Amino acid sequence: MNATTLDLRYRTREVLSSLDRGESVVITFRGKPRGVIAPYRETTATEVESSIMDHPFIGMWAGAGTSVDDEMNRLRGGRYNDL
Repeated sequence: MNATTLDLRYRTREVLSSLDRGESVVITFRGKPRGVIAPYRETTATEVESSIMDHPFIGMWAGAGTSVDDEMNRLRGGRYNDL
């Protein structure tokens, strides 16, 4: 569904109804698309956990052989303990 900014103001019920039907709403201003309102989707804890675990930074230091504390001390240098 396409909706103008005026539709958001005066036809909010219709916009919300289309979201209830699972449709995305493209918001236009002066004929040009400005954004998209998408239906809300509940996520479960397992979906969130699996998406976090798929991130490329997870496990990138797995084979480094140093602990987190050792690496943080190396990165901070002497200035952290000098306080």
